[in-house]
Amino acid sequence: MFKDGQARPENLQFTVCFLVDYGASAFQKIFKNFLANDNELLTGECNNTISRELEEEKLRKIETEVKEKERIISNKDEEIDKYKETTTNLENRIRESEVDVNG
Repeated sequence: MFKDGQARPENLQFTVCFLVDYGASAFQKIFKNFLANDNELLTGECNNTISRELEEEKLRKIETEVKEKERIISNKDEEIDKYKETTTNLENRIRESEVDVNG
């Protein structure tokens, strides 16, 4: 329901699309902001609130992705270090074997 008491299909459609695209948490924050300050609906500042909330939600998603990629890279670096260590150990054993055979 909106200020005039009318539920509008286009508003419901927007709400459903918004929930699918951005998740319930972003919608809840925006809705709480509207309830806290009804004047936003009348002054047009609601668009700024929606934009800000969407940007914050996108930023959180990007930060999560970056952290996951950093974790993956860190794990790969550890694997590479283990392979380097194994290779070095094998090279040393080969040198020791050559010394034993030639020695």
